[in-house]
Amino acid sequence: MTVLLGASNLLLLAVLLVFVWLKEDPMFWLNAGGWPIWLRELVLITFYPLLFLEMCILPGFASLYMTWRRESRDLARAGFVSVLCFSMVFLLIVGLLVQDNFKNLMEGKPLHSQERL
Repeated sequence: MTVLLGASNLLLLAVLLVFVWLKEDPMFWLNAGGWPIWLRELVLITFYPLLFLEMCILPGFASLYMTWRRESRDLARAGFVSVLCFSMVFLLIVGLLVQDNFKNLMEGKPLHSQERL
């Protein structure tokens, strides 16, 4: 059960990491980039719901770690490392999402502006 939860969380984080990389790439949104339209639509429609889902799963996984801490020392150590790694990847995703928008605001551009090449 716990391995399945950890693996599904890792898969969700990997998908989010790829999606945020694509989402912030200006070439991804142009026809010149060579990306299929269905992939653009998939990223556009599913990115924020998946991010919200991860925001719900991560605290649940952290609370599950707190129950492991009472049961087994080895399980608690693995749970702590998992929660720490998952949190770091989640913060990386949020950082990549925010940094481009912050740069646009500092340059006086609209919030979600993508420079056209």
